[in-house]
Amino acid sequence: MTPTQQQQFNSGLGMDVVFPTPGQIMRRRMMTHKGFIIGGVMVLMVFMVAIFAPYLSSHDPYHQNLSNRMVPPVWSEAGSWDHPLGTDSMGRDYLSRLVYGSRVSILIGFSCMSIAAVIGISLGLTAGYFGGKADYIVSFIITVRLALPAVLVAIA
Repeated sequence: MTPTQQQQFNSGLGMDVVFPTPGQIMRRRMMTHKGFIIGGVMVLMVFMVAIFAPYLSSHDPYHQNLSNRMVPPVWSEAGSWDHPLGTDSMGRDYLSRLVYGSRVSILIGFSCMSIAAVIGISLGLTAGYFGGKADYIVSFIITVRLALPAVLVAIA
């Protein structure tokens, strides 16, 4: 029975039952899952900090000020609100470096993801279009790659 026939059957019986679609079920489960909400908010906050880094940091992350060397964080007795997370041995503000560092981390993550997607899509299209030997070779390469532990490859 198609969904339209099911609705006609139910309305003929005086029952107007609307069944949720799989997408609606998935959205409802995600929005009621606390871990998903907390993780999503944290990732969104990192993205917002990275996007608005020039407006959130009051200091240049590369500017060295030797008169402000080794300032402790604000919760320490000698801490200063001018440098909430303190400064390093060259007088650079830790908060500014952390905020600007999030931009670099996100850029590297998206670059790696994009490169992997291009390679994966290219190999998949090649294997799917040509089939036969090309499919066998691509499948063999992927199987060998997945068989090698990533830590050993990184060490070598």
